Amino acid sequence: MTYKNHARQLLASLLLCCASAALAQTPAAPDSLDMAGQLALLIADVGMMHYEPDNGAHVAGVKARMQRLSPLMDRYLAAQPSAERQRLTPEWRAMRTLLLGDDTQAGLVDGYDSYLHATYSAHRDILRDAIFRDARQQARDVPEQATLQVARILSGYMLVAASPFGSFAMSSEDEDADLSRLSQDMDTLWQQLLADAPAQSPLREAQTKWLFIRGSVLHATEQSLPYIVSRNARQILLTLARHAQIAL
Repeated sequence: MTYKNHARQLLASLLLCCASAALAQTPAAPDSLDMAGQLALLIADVGMMHYEPDNGAHVAGVKARMQRLSPLMDRYLAAQPSAERQRLTPEWRAMRTLLLGDDTQAGLVDGYDSYLHATYSAHRDILRDAIFRDARQQARDVPEQATLQVARILSGYMLVAASPFGSFAMSSEDEDADLSRLSQDMDTLWQQLLADAPAQSPLREAQTKWLFIRGSVLHATEQSLPYIVSRNARQILLTLARHAQIAL
């Protein structure tokens, strides 16, 4: 082996080691389906903080959910291309400040009276759209698709039902504003999910809950029942997530 060839091999090995080290230091992106479910559960608690006078449980839920979601979100943002990271990071910081506050202002969990502002930001923001888009691309089998579908229905319903502007609070281009279409798609997913499910199973119990709230979801702008819908949809979401082996 000549000196030049030996030098080339040493240089190639050095570059490979540097590349491997850089990849090892770059955090892997978290599961988008997990993040979508976490975000939907957070949105439900944010909405219910307004509706229930004794909202201590929902305040605690928001704090606990943000504590779990924060490191996932940091990893998600770190794994994004530079331009996307710059676009999404301010959205996450603004949402976190609205909910938890910072050194200059109190957050919603501290009783900060800006419910509409915080609710709108928790639902209609660029960050939510990006996470749900990534989750749709990741969801491959029926259990994953059904879990994501319920997360979309729950988050979409809570904005329409919890906002005084109803469906006008969501963009006409927002697919999650079309609760009728989402519900119809969910009906199809239930048929596939239950094809081989035993008569007594968590999946069939979850579908019974879905049938119970389905009418309320469809009439979100006419008769708002956020407590009933959020409670049952949360239970459905957790059941489907366990079935899909998604750790919410």
